[in-house]
Amino acid sequence: MIVHDTALFPLVKNMFNLTNDKDALAKLNEDPNLRETLSCLLNEYTVDSKNGKIKGLANSTNFSNSL
Repeated sequence: MIVHDTALFPLVKNMFNLTNDKDALAKLNEDPNLRETLSCLLNEYTVDSKNGKIKGLANSTNFSNSL
């Protein structure tokens, strides 16, 4: 699945405490490894839907639901 930059904006904004999409895009353009790493993680742990929006976890067995 191809991950568009707009799908990565919320992750980048949370990781770097940014407030707008322009700064998130600048951070993604600044470090190509960041874009590649986040895209790979999204591809591995999410399932895409027919409309191109991220639907949910592909394999939840790696995560614990209990505290």
